[in-house]
Amino acid sequence: MGDRAKRRRRRFFFSYLLLAVISFAVFRSLGPVIITVRGTSLSPVLEDGDIVLARRGTRDLERGSVVLARAPLRTGSRAGELFHRLRYRFSDSPPPGPVGRPVPRVVAGLPGDLIQWDHRGVLVGSDRYEVILLHQDLPGPEETVLLGDDEFFLLALQPGRADSRIVGPLDRSRILFRIQSIILPVDRRGIVESVLPESSGVR
Repeated sequence: MGDRAKRRRRRFFFSYLLLAVISFAVFRSLGPVIITVRGTSLSPVLEDGDIVLARRGTRDLERGSVVLARAPLRTGSRAGELFHRLRYRFSDSPPPGPVGRPVPRVVAGLPGDLIQWDHRGVLVGSDRYEVILLHQDLPGPEETVLLGDDEFFLLALQPGRADSRIVGPLDRSRILFRIQSIILPVDRRGIVESVLPESSGVR
């Protein structure tokens, strides 16, 4: 009787431990995370060193949502880029991802949106958003793109930062987190609201 009770307790312990491990894995993959912001591309909404609460994935994204995305361009050092290229020079497959760290950006266009932009701003449907000038000239006087089912149009808020006006729409898989609130510093604590500029509502 004593051995049977011990076996039951052992089975209960291992079942409880397995449930705890599974719950932790689910929480890690779906639950909120704490991230330290690097860079000033969304200043003054986010500043370098801000500690924020973020949620994984692209569920419920809307225009004005602040996200952390993996950009399809170099954001790291020149040496890092050269190492990345040499590593895959003799490989039959392309590099698995871009060089550089994820960057904060604002969602301006959602899947299915028709986007037009020039040096004056970005037009989403009939709404024109006045945004900062780019750090380089656009390929033409005006660009237009119809976003696919899994594409988003992202913007920076400071000059000298590449965004979708330069690199094009970003696939859903490149959007890692939606930033929800600032935790620290205390004087900046609060919910991160929609940060798109006011629309002029004209073409």
